[in-house]
Amino acid sequence: MFRWGLLFVTVTSLELFLLLQLGAYMGIWWTAGLILFTGFLGAHLTRMQGIRTVMSMQKTMQEGRMPHREMIDGVCILIAGAFLLTPGILTDITGFLLLTPAFRAVLYRYIEKRVQRFIQENTHTIVIEQ
Repeated sequence: MFRWGLLFVTVTSLELFLLLQLGAYMGIWWTAGLILFTGFLGAHLTRMQGIRTVMSMQKTMQEGRMPHREMIDGVCILIAGAFLLTPGILTDITGFLLLTPAFRAVLYRYIEKRVQRFIQENTHTIVIEQ
């Protein structure tokens, strides 16, 4: 819990610092415009990719398969939308990365390896004698 709180405070402080630096460099109105632009663009891209992911998920389930990748894509897109609606440079970069299919593919492979390792390490055999 402490780590999450520390991460939140650190990221928020860094975001504020970067926005102030950007405002000093570009001016307050350009910075505000950029924040609004990335928010609207992020909302639009999130909506489009979300719809595409739901359609892909439905197609996969109609084929009788479990939509593993689509579910992870959906979570990534949801998180990306939240990050893009949050004003800040780091959250915008992270949000746009999460909307990139290539980045999500790398993330999917990482999650897949972690889950497989977890299953291998935490699988126990129970022998019941009669």
